[in-house]
Amino acid sequence: MCDDDYVTRHMIEEFIIDEQDHYIWVKGHLCLIDQIGIENYMIEMIGD
Repeated sequence: MCDDDYVTRHMIEEFIIDEQDHYIWVKGHLCLIDQIGIENYMIEMIGD
């Protein structure tokens, strides 16, 4: 990638930030599943 391609660079930076947020969300939900079990997690998700 060319250093002068600021538009592409900005798009990729935004993509990385979004994916980091998604990773944090998934990691949190996996931790919740470990704590309360998949059955209770599913009940909570259906209730929302």
